[in-house]
Amino acid sequence: MREALTEYPVAAPHPQKTLSDLVVTASEAILEITHGTPALEGMGTTVTATVLCNGTAHWVHVCDTRFYVFRRGRLTQVTTDQTMAQLLVEEGRITPDEARTHPYGHLHDQCVGCPDCDPVTGSLPIEPGDLLLQTTDGLHDGISENDVTTILAAPHASVEALAESLIQAALDAGGQDNMTLVLASI
Repeated sequence: MREALTEYPVAAPHPQKTLSDLVVTASEAILEITHGTPALEGMGTTVTATVLCNGTAHWVHVCDTRFYVFRRGRLTQVTTDQTMAQLLVEEGRITPDEARTHPYGHLHDQCVGCPDCDPVTGSLPIEPGDLLLQTTDGLHDGISENDVTTILAAPHASVEALAESLIQAALDAGGQDNMTLVLASI
């Protein structure tokens, strides 16, 4: 997946379409690799990627990695998980906090490497002082958005220190899944 995104042309005239096309190409490559190999059947991955261009963050998303923006003390989840637990949230049957630990949280609606991979894209203006955060489920299922907000609001902390604090908080909360994050300061 990472290799596919490195093919992003710097001057792409339509960033969202370009990102989506790269993800679909990666999905097709995974399907080709797994075709006819029973041990690899069902193999797939998630993706959330962001390109910054002219004061705008353009993003692509598949599955349950997330993109957040922390602006003026407020954390906003930009992407929506593509899981069965998220469907229950949308139906009002569980709360977003309950979705963090719900057994259906890891039942994916789609993934990169599934036959019907359909990336979601979007864009939003960015401002000086914004923090852009991308996380895997090991981190955002491990700690609440309130905890993330509290950590990111730490005055005068470096991006590196904030990232370390997020990982440590998820580990301290008993996180078992892989924890990956990308944190950028604008």
